[in-house]
Amino acid sequence: MVSQRTAITGSTLVRLLARLTQVDAAESPQVFTEQLGQWIGWAEAIPLSAALGAAGAVQPMEDGVWRADAAHAARVHAQLEREIADEALPPVRRGRQPTLHGVPLPPPVPDFGTWRRRYQTRQQSFDNAIAPLRAQLRQVLAAASPEGAKLAAVDQVMERVLALQERQWLAGVPGLLEKHYEKLQQAEDAHPAGAPPVPAGADEPPWVRRFVQDMQHLLRAELEFRWRPIDGLLAALDGSDNGARADAAPQEEPNP
Repeated sequence: MVSQRTAITGSTLVRLLARLTQVDAAESPQVFTEQLGQWIGWAEAIPLSAALGAAGAVQPMEDGVWRADAAHAARVHAQLEREIADEALPPVRRGRQPTLHGVPLPPPVPDFGTWRRRYQTRQQSFDNAIAPLRAQLRQVLAAASPEGAKLAAVDQVMERVLALQERQWLAGVPGLLEKHYEKLQQAEDAHPAGAPPVPAGADEPPWVRRFVQDMQHLLRAELEFRWRPIDGLLAALDGSDNGARADAAPQEEPNP
């Protein structure tokens, strides 16, 4: 079984950040694996039984209340994916391309502050969608069976223990993305003659389009990272449903 530490430090998000910032996540303990390993290891060191005793039970659901399920989770995920796709839209729109003596001028390049705000907006959107979904799925799982209630309580504790450190780490992602932006911009400034020409009517130069694509890849990797608890709860719910169906299945009479 893959440990939680291995799964997180080996995630797509960490590997992609390492590639974009030219950091070897396996050999640079001050950047990724060591920092993540420290807080994951700290969380693993907490006696879970004591933590569960302090946490209390997950709030039960009332009868007749709408219950989140896999289909609802899929809709939430699809909406977040659509929002990431919208990041390909240029932040600066122009009605007409400006010219100088009849020659089209290159499109303006927004400073990184524009992209930082857009990335942080997507991160906030992730928070606003995933946190309540996770709580809803916990309630459904807690109501499914005593074993489900225990798993829901464990997830509640883990979210509480890891949330602050995870939020602080993810808040640093835009800063690492800025380094990638500056690297691309410096490469463009150093070799302007070798850069591909900007097509007429384009909203940004090629290096900016590449940056936007990389930012979208990073957002999708972050979404994958944040979605892991949802996948875990859905898998637990699926197992609980299968177990309930098996218990409810009629038993064959033994042959006399």
